[in-house]
Amino acid sequence: MADVKIETSIDLRLDERIEGAALDAFDSSASEMKQAILNQWKGWKYKNRRLETVGRSRRAWDYKLQATEDPRQIVFTNHARSYYGNKPYAAYVGRTKTARKEWLIVRDMLVDRHLPRLRDRMIQALKDALRTPGRRVKVRENKTSSYKRFSLES
Repeated sequence: MADVKIETSIDLRLDERIEGAALDAFDSSASEMKQAILNQWKGWKYKNRRLETVGRSRRAWDYKLQATEDPRQIVFTNHARSYYGNKPYAAYVGRTKTARKEWLIVRDMLVDRHLPRLRDRMIQALKDALRTPGRRVKVRENKTSSYKRFSLES
């Protein structure tokens, strides 16, 4: 397997979904993290390569948010396929053959720089939401469903 999957998560110890400003902070942090990945994942030197065969692994970065329950996650993936042979290769990308793999550098950058910033931003957004008066909403109580269980034996 040569695809890359980097899972970043924060545990806010909340029992409900995040929404409003907290969700906006989560989403904008994910966008900033992806941009930081793209900024790191460039500057390759290509010799004797056609332009349509380069830059595939940079364009392949994507992310998904999981903001409904703890731990909240931003999962970054790179499913780049080679121009010749359609094989996965993002995990093998490095500046030189002996250099540290680039996805490890990206992972460390996210953990060291961006996760603390995400955590601080989320905590601040949640504190602001608690201080901001909002409209009162009547919440309907969930009623338990009744069901019958039976088994058929032959």
